[in-house]
Amino acid sequence: MSLCMRLVPLAWALLMLPMAALSNEELSEPASAGLEIVDQGRHSEILASKEAQWSDYNAVRLDRATIEFRKNWIRDQRNRSGTIIRENDEKRIKDGLADLFETVFTAKLTQKGGYVMTGENGPGVMHITPRIVNLDVVAPDRARSYIGGALTDSQGRMTVELDIRDATSGVLLAS
Repeated sequence: MSLCMRLVPLAWALLMLPMAALSNEELSEPASAGLEIVDQGRHSEILASKEAQWSDYNAVRLDRATIEFRKNWIRDQRNRSGTIIRENDEKRIKDGLADLFETVFTAKLTQKGGYVMTGENGPGVMHITPRIVNLDVVAPDRARSYIGGALTDSQGRMTVELDIRDATSGVLLAS
């Protein structure tokens, strides 16, 4: 019997094993359970609880945004322009974006939204957890030895995900 003929049944067994194990387990309820779509655009979707009383909230506790680059972004930067992204460069970009997000989001919530920012849980407080995923920063090549410039047609893109919860009960209000 050839090696290939012996490996095929083994491969099928390995593929079916996780499916059989999952079929007996109860799957956890998704984070968006109990939420309905209240606004959906070409590049956005807002899910919110039907029971949420938004007028009950006057303060916001904002977590620091977590940042994740697009898969293979660092590798692509190296291959495209020869630019080596070091760990401290990656950390600097993430920290700078998290700081900028906090500054802008806080300004919008306090000036335009009329909310008070707080660091503690309590009644009337919304707890917002932001995540920036698929961050794809586009930048021109580094300066070369000649006089000239480089242009890009985009600054990049990212996806912003927010979980908004009641700070005292932890109930998901919107996502």
